[in-house]
Amino acid sequence: MLRPRGVGPVLRDGLSDGWQSSRSVTRRGQWAGATEREDHVLRRLRDYENFEVWSLEGRELGRVEDFYFDEDKWTVRYIVVTTGTWLTGRSVLASPLSVDRLRWNDGRVDVRLTEAQIKAAPSADLAQPVSQQWEAEYSMYYGIPNYWTGPGIWGMGMTPTEALSAVEGTPPSTPVPRDTRHLRSIKEVAGYHIHARDGEIGHVDDFLTDDRSWTIRYLMIDTSNWIGGRTVLIPPEWAHRIDWADKQVYVDVTREAVKESPEYDPAADIDGKYEQRLADAYRRPVKPL
Repeated sequence: MLRPRGVGPVLRDGLSDGWQSSRSVTRRGQWAGATEREDHVLRRLRDYENFEVWSLEGRELGRVEDFYFDEDKWTVRYIVVTTGTWLTGRSVLASPLSVDRLRWNDGRVDVRLTEAQIKAAPSADLAQPVSQQWEAEYSMYYGIPNYWTGPGIWGMGMTPTEALSAVEGTPPSTPVPRDTRHLRSIKEVAGYHIHARDGEIGHVDDFLTDDRSWTIRYLMIDTSNWIGGRTVLIPPEWAHRIDWADKQVYVDVTREAVKESPEYDPAADIDGKYEQRLADAYRRPVKPL
């Protein structure tokens, strides 16, 4: 059952048990036949921009600038934080595994990291692709599990909390290099042109992300150059080819199916009925959360 609107207490994984009306938030209901569980919230990544990031000591470290996601599981792996004068303004990466609390009403992210830890952490050159070696060193330094080893989205779990619980009390393991998948910048991919089987349909405007797993659930497609500015949603797993060099995404749907799909309304809920309408329009199942 959907909860009333309004900002409530903060849940595990840094979740707010409510909505902040000034931000675009979509709550998902349960699918028929699903086991009883708390609802997920889908959030636009753009709404995180300029959130303050606070350290374990309770001091501001900087602000959210961007995100890196992996192109295989379409999951946010790092938050890019632009630091203030205390660290000469350089950008650092924070894993969702280190997020303690997300305060939507305050526009703030609390992390379980101290300023000293961040200062001494492996430095990332964000002008270059994030390397396998750097990620392994980063995981070892902070003592967090490797997200790329194990059956879950986060290695040994489907959410950061599950992954941390699975390794609680065990010493950090020897870092294991991840596979050859690449990390991509959200800001880089925003604006990519989207092609259906039979022609272009628009461009990537934003991303709707599950606030528990940090998985990108939908690409928000702006069709302004085609069907009058409607925003439609397409799951990223329907992309069968991405041309990173030419900034093109090719999805396995038709233009007619996109025309028939329901328009996305940021003020409305994404529930089972909405996703059934998506499935009917695209004539294929939509993967539940």
